[in-house]
Amino acid sequence: MRVIVADDEFFARKALVKRIGELTREIEFCKEAENGREVLELLGEEGADLVVTDIRMPDMDGLEVARQVREKFPETSVIIQSGYADFDYAATALRYGVKDYLTKPVKKEELEKAVQRVEEEQKKLRQKIEKQLAVRRGRVHGLFSYIGKRGSGKRDSGGLISENGGGCLVSCS
Repeated sequence: MRVIVADDEFFARKALVKRIGELTREIEFCKEAENGREVLELLGEEGADLVVTDIRMPDMDGLEVARQVREKFPETSVIIQSGYADFDYAATALRYGVKDYLTKPVKKEELEKAVQRVEEEQKKLRQKIEKQLAVRRGRVHGLFSYIGKRGSGKRDSGGLISENGGGCLVSCS
């Protein structure tokens, strides 16, 4: 899993990076950002599966990060951490598709569960996409199988489609 941690407080950011490194998950990389603009830059350059962001930061707060991530990088999940158990923040975060809202100090068990939920959701999404691709590949394969059959209109194609060793060749000239 590729993770970006964003917090303007140096020690809070370092502690969260360390805690993520201690998870039982396979972490490919854990990049750091001091603010939301850096998060978006990192996402544009390297991408990530997950952004864990503080809610209050200069330049761009965590809610705006979540909104922009959802808009520009919909494949990336967001978890917000905050020192405030504020219902309005949490409600707004949910509207922006945030996967979890953790209060500081973030407990290892809570972080583990939140990351696990994100991984499971991303795995299900990948499986769904793979299934859709397999169905589409099957349709394309079926189309070419149909074109290659005798009596399927090759003669009426004006020479664009011809038999070639049991298969078919589509001429683009």
